[in-house]
Amino acid sequence: MNTFAAILVMGFAAVAVAHVPLGKYETTGRMENTEAFSVASGTPHVNDTIYNEFTQNGDEYVHKFSVPSANYHQELPFKLGEQRTGQYRGKDFTYKYYMDEGHLKAHFDGNNKHIKHSYKTEGDGYIKEYKTGNVMAKVWYKKSQQ
Repeated sequence: MNTFAAILVMGFAAVAVAHVPLGKYETTGRMENTEAFSVASGTPHVNDTIYNEFTQNGDEYVHKFSVPSANYHQELPFKLGEQRTGQYRGKDFTYKYYMDEGHLKAHFDGNNKHIKHSYKTEGDGYIKEYKTGNVMAKVWYKKSQQ
């Protein structure tokens, strides 16, 4: 591979990685349609602060999220494009994080549910869109000091 091609390939790789929202985030309080999503997905509705953190070590990432008021914490290690298995409330599910249209996205399948997440960067935060069936919700996140 010539130098120009190597720089071009490396440049595209760097651009793709830049859209994984690395760092610590917390909800801003702005939410849309989260109650309907909770009913459709069978997940509890949360009005309290939710914390998310994305870390990276090489091509491995970890998505940590927690709701301290509910004493809930989950960590999902991932490689972009690779399917993995996790557990939620004692039930197995599969998940895969990937890049699409310049944004980090994820699919979760389990308990007869298919849930999609999209993380669209906006300023120093991101908008997380949740979708199951024809029900979509949005939650806004900002950089966290915690």
